[in-house]
Amino acid sequence: MVYPGHPSRGCYTCRSRKVKCDETKPICLRCTKAKRHCEGYRDSDANNMREKQGATPGSNVDTLVAKRNSQSTASNDEFWGSIWMTTQFTTLLRSPSAALDRTHLHRLYVDLIRLPQAASVYGGCLTYIPQLSPSLMPSSPLLPALSALILSFIVRKDNGRQAQEQAMNSYHRALQLTRQIIDRNTTSRRNEVILTMLVLSMYEDLTNPCPKQSIFNPHLGGAIAFVKSQDLVSFQDETSKGLYIALLTRYMSACLITDITHTVQEFPFTIPELLTLHDALLQTPFVSPRSQLQVHLCKLAILHLQISEFTINLNSGHTSSTTTTGILNSINTTTHHLSQWPNSLPKDWIYNTMVVPSDWNQWTPIAHTYSSFWAANDWARYRTLQICTCHLRLRFYHLLTAANQANTACISLDSLAEDISTTHVKIRNLANDICASMLYHLGYRCVGSAERLYPIEAYPQGKYARLMSASQVTWPLYVAGIVEGVDAAQRMWIASQLDVIGGDVGVQQASAMAEVVRELALRG
Repeated sequence: MVYPGHPSRGCYTCRSRKVKCDETKPICLRCTKAKRHCEGYRDSDANNMREKQGATPGSNVDTLVAKRNSQSTASNDEFWGSIWMTTQFTTLLRSPSAALDRTHLHRLYVDLIRLPQAASVYGGCLTYIPQLSPSLMPSSPLLPALSALILSFIVRKDNGRQAQEQAMNSYHRALQLTRQIIDRNTTSRRNEVILTMLVLSMYEDLTNPCPKQSIFNPHLGGAIAFVKSQDLVSFQDETSKGLYIALLTRYMSACLITDITHTVQEFPFTIPELLTLHDALLQTPFVSPRSQLQVHLCKLAILHLQISEFTINLNSGHTSSTTTTGILNSINTTTHHLSQWPNSLPKDWIYNTMVVPSDWNQWTPIAHTYSSFWAANDWARYRTLQICTCHLRLRFYHLLTAANQANTACISLDSLAEDISTTHVKIRNLANDICASMLYHLGYRCVGSAERLYPIEAYPQGKYARLMSASQVTWPLYVAGIVEGVDAAQRMWIASQLDVIGGDVGVQQASAMAEVVRELALRG
């Protein structure tokens, strides 16, 4: 709905479709009835609504500003620290078996995914639960997988032994049922299997039941093997498209990690599949800045596979100047298009920069703060994609240099060396921006103090919100810690932040990541 003199107050989805929005918050009823994903509202709308609710006769501007400053700046954060959620999780802690009740579990997840925060978690895979839920059989592996995940939220070092045992039982039950479906090769349950494996991956990232396991999640490997065993998907339905994007989002960083750590991982898609997914994404109107990043993600995945094919052909002596020039042009085009993303952002997506006191133990003298949880996550995702683009450029340049192929692309070795140096500078700047965002996500410790503090303007507030926020920045932080061009001192600082995420916040996988980054730093 558009008001004279004001921008549209409808949700992003209705605005992009140019239809009237009923403006029900946190998600509108039109999107709910149409089974579309509601992208949420502009922060300014939510803030205006909160101001009106908080305004009383006789209140002045100073009182209103003081009230807003006493709260966190992002809309909908009240949910994560709310009495409702605390009550729900406390109930589960006392009676973990309640997480196995299908009706209760469904209601809990429906309430969770109505918030814009859920659209960022693991590529937004949880938002597709309502589409799959009506068709799930009683023996669906997704149900125990969701039970295990929700119980992992409440289990901490000093509580919830019964909940932990129940979570492990649900986890193993989900694995057993998933294997049964895969053995039967049931194509009709493809989305159910992929979502189940993504949920199990989230559970393992939080709990890391096998401390010595690789940072590569075994369930992602299972999901990849299952995807590769299936026929080419047309991506005509939103659920298939969304789940494949979620899988690709979670796996794209593995391109970088595989090259640096020399860990062999099979890529989940082929170039024809990615081109089909890319075209399907372009057919859907962009409803938020996140939608544009999904298209760039597909382009980077295609570029990764093209460079991998080039490497194989280079080793066998079957390369051509046309192929070399084509890949270089693709890298330059992708870099340019991705660099335009910040110019397309609405005002409420732009971050603020603050000067950091010297005793806050931050890597940079400045810190970035954001208007909302999802805006901060999208900026982290954008910077990660930028780093991956830089990495692919360096990877291709190193191939050309090692094989003396630079002349085939009409590039002098001096020019190549200059481009490599420029790319290193860009990577360091991106890594600095990711580090500068950690104050927002993780808070800070003063030098000589063990207490972790959160500035009043920092979001999220509450342990569950911080857990979700930390889980979203783990991979961007890790990528910044292992990429070529970052010095040893910064790697050590990043490793310390991953230790915080693993030890203090509770994303156990981050501790394994910290060890990898620390090892790279010690190598020099």
